[in-house]
Amino acid sequence: GLTVRMALAFRHLDLGFDFRDLLTLKTELPAARYASEQQILAFAEQVEARLRAVPEVRGVAVAAARPVLEDVPTEALALEGVEPPSPEAQPWAARSVVSPTFFATLGIPILEGRSLAAEDASGADPVVVVSQGFVRRYFPTSPPLGRRLRLGPVTAPWRTVVGVAADVMNSEPGEPPLPQAYVPLAQQPVRSLTV
Repeated sequence: GLTVRMALAFRHLDLGFDFRDLLTLKTELPAARYASEQQILAFAEQVEARLRAVPEVRGVAVAAARPVLEDVPTEALALEGVEPPSPEAQPWAARSVVSPTFFATLGIPILEGRSLAAEDASGADPVVVVSQGFVRRYFPTSPPLGRRLRLGPVTAPWRTVVGVAADVMNSEPGEPPLPQAYVPLAQQPVRSLTV
C-alpha cells in the first residue's frame, strides 16, 4: 500500500542516506517489563548483537524513529553564550536518539569531528552530533566542534558538539532539511525503538 508507493517515490530523491537493502523494525517496549534505562539499553544492545551475528546482515543500528517515514520531534534549543533575540525567535532543532552505529549503518557521512561512540554512555559527558543544516543556521561563522547546546527544557543537560553529519531528508520532500541534533541512545534511552 502506502509504504510501497512511498518507497517507489523515494527511489528518485536524495534522502542523504543509503536506503537500498534497508529493513526497519519498530517496537514499543512496555514500561512494566522495561522500567529502567538499563533494561532499555540492555534490550537494544542484545537486539543489535543478535542481528549483527546474522551472516547476511551488513550493519545494525537502533534509533527512536525511522528516517523519512516518521516525524522527528523538534525541541527548543539553547546555545551556550547566545541569547535569543526574542521568545518568538527561540532556536529549535529536530532531535533524533540513535545508537553509535547509526551513521555507518545508514551511510551518513560525518563531515567534521567524530561520530557517536560506545564511550558516549550513560554517565559520560553529554554529547551531540549536529547536521550541516544545524551548523548553517546556528554556527554560520564559528567552528561548531566543542560548542555546547541544550535540547529541551532548562533541566536538560548541556551537550558538547563532537561531530557534524551530512544532512538527511527529515522534512517534506523538496523542502530543505531541518536543523538536526543526534543524541546517543545510551544518554537518553527511549522505549519506542526502530532497529
